[in-house]
Amino acid sequence: MDVQEVPVYEIDSTNFFEHYENILQDIESCTFYSIDVELSGLGNRLKLGDQDLERRYNALCDIAVTRSILCLGLSFYTKVGVNEFSVRNYNIFVIANGPIVFDPESALFLAEHGFDFNRVFIHGVNYNVGNDDGQYIDYSIPSIRNLFARLIKIQKPVILHNGLCDLVFLYFHFYANLPSDWSTFIEDIFDMFRGGIYDTKHIAKISEDYSSSFLAYVFKKTQRLVCAASKTSSTSILEIRFPSLANLASKQYNANISSSFKSLVSGKLTNLKPRVEICPKYAELGYCATNCGKSHNLDLVLDAEYFFSNQRKNANITGETFNDENSDVSDCQLGHNAGMDSFMTGYIFAFVLLTCRKPFSLDSNSSKRMKLDEMYNLDSYRNKLSIVRRSNAFSIVQSSFSKCSNQHSTKMKQILKI
Repeated sequence: MDVQEVPVYEIDSTNFFEHYENILQDIESCTFYSIDVELSGLGNRLKLGDQDLERRYNALCDIAVTRSILCLGLSFYTKVGVNEFSVRNYNIFVIANGPIVFDPESALFLAEHGFDFNRVFIHGVNYNVGNDDGQYIDYSIPSIRNLFARLIKIQKPVILHNGLCDLVFLYFHFYANLPSDWSTFIEDIFDMFRGGIYDTKHIAKISEDYSSSFLAYVFKKTQRLVCAASKTSSTSILEIRFPSLANLASKQYNANISSSFKSLVSGKLTNLKPRVEICPKYAELGYCATNCGKSHNLDLVLDAEYFFSNQRKNANITGETFNDENSDVSDCQLGHNAGMDSFMTGYIFAFVLLTCRKPFSLDSNSSKRMKLDEMYNLDSYRNKLSIVRRSNAFSIVQSSFSKCSNQHSTKMKQILKI
């Protein structure tokens, strides 16, 4: 079944205490979870492309200390069948205690995408950054830091997209002061996320199915892969269910597959050829800073990709011209929201899981007790981070020359003890 609308539960200080236990229950029952964060800025982005990882990490630390997390997106995927997941998505508005620095371009981007700044400032869930300063972890007390500690405690796979920056921000804002050097930070996050870290940007980069790796493209391309594969199968290769949450209405985000592609899959069309010219920079990177006059419509980008791919395979193909009027809008219809972005990230990973299943014969109850890497071939994805401007992923591994930071070792013992 196609995912047409994605429900996201919006949480702030007015309902966080009421639904804190629901989130804890989702943490406990999930198979894996995905995270996305909305930030107040990224500072000098040139420094984030430094080829020296130590200098890049130091630049990220400076940004994480001076900028803030505005929203925490969490999606909990629970495997309920061979190819079926139950998913619940949260978008939690948060605000740090202390000054907040906004970068003008980041604030403009958020404003253009309908971000609710008032809700952050008036109803954001407060949190303290850095070390705990004598505050003990108590999961029964609703707080963002206790919630994050619980995510670490369950030791389940965490899924991110282009996750290095997110990990640095999550560490400082919800966990502890950042280590002074890159190698210690890597030791800490390797120990924190023992269920494995998976970066869907890295997955897209090494897959032949994707020609770009920005999140919205990878998600919509994955939807098409699921749709096309399901056409040749008696059942959908990926089923998503959204269980409701009592006493809390969700915000719905459009995730429809374009009617042109559906017509292609159903046989009503034999090919796709958009009438408009596609912006090549947007098709590659997901943004275009200039008013180039070319299409930034992601559905049409994918239609053009499909058409020209088939044209290369068969020089005689002419294709049918099709202009989907429903797609004559920007792909921002997906919605820019940390909860929606975390859902898209998890959806990509769920699809990947079902395409690399190991052969085994167990009943469903036995398979639920198995770890993901026991059921799926995940070696090429586990603990590998996509690094901007570097062709190869960075492997998160323990080193015999480094050790964890003192603040992490102390806190991790407390997390696992409770």
